[in-house]
Amino acid sequence: MHTAIKPESAEGKLDPVRTMRAAVYRGKNDVRLETVAVPEIGKGELLVRIHTCGICGTDLKKIHTGSHSAPRIFGHEMAGQVVAMGEGVKNFAIGDRVMGWGGSGGAMNEKATPDIFSAHIYTFRLDGKEKMPELIAMQKPVPLNIDYPGTETEIKKGGEIYLQFCMACHGIIDKNYGALPDLGHLTKAKFDIIDDIVLKGRLEPLGMPNFGSRLSAADLENIKKYIVVSAKQIKE
Repeated sequence: MHTAIKPESAEGKLDPVRTMRAAVYRGKNDVRLETVAVPEIGKGELLVRIHTCGICGTDLKKIHTGSHSAPRIFGHEMAGQVVAMGEGVKNFAIGDRVMGWGGSGGAMNEKATPDIFSAHIYTFRLDGKEKMPELIAMQKPVPLNIDYPGTETEIKKGGEIYLQFCMACHGIIDKNYGALPDLGHLTKAKFDIIDDIVLKGRLEPLGMPNFGSRLSAADLENIKKYIVVSAKQIKE
């Protein structure tokens, strides 16, 4: 649940404006400088006025291939100044200079504004003295191991489509497994609903694009055959 922004400092100087300028992704090779609403913040969140923002190479791939639904604002490599804090925020203060990294567009269940999906950003106070939070060990999943036969032509075509539409976020199917799912490590249960996820937008509120208007059922079948074959080639 989002709360109203009530930024207050001892000097009362850092009241953020209600709109901001942003480079908004509107589709393949289409990024426009627009005026958008400043997102409201919720419990445990910060509002940061951006001073500098880097451009991630993966974001460039998403823009050039049109792999993600629009509109959205990319940019998770940032530095700026805290202008508002949500309930329960600790170790930060209004006016702190901070830097942030991380996040997957649309990682939350709600949109930050009516138009733009939000993302999770890890923010660090410059010159801060707090210890890093303890990392939780991740249970590494096992490679997908099912029968899903396909011809050499179908598998090759699936690999080509995977490279165009899936590679930017999910990477190469191999033994390494990162924050975003390597599709070669899908569970059978997730594989069984992949049509709903990819073609019907089942996970769109969580940031997974709906490819229903860009991929056909036949395209997805070839991708699935490529994923299964690639998963069986993983050497653990």
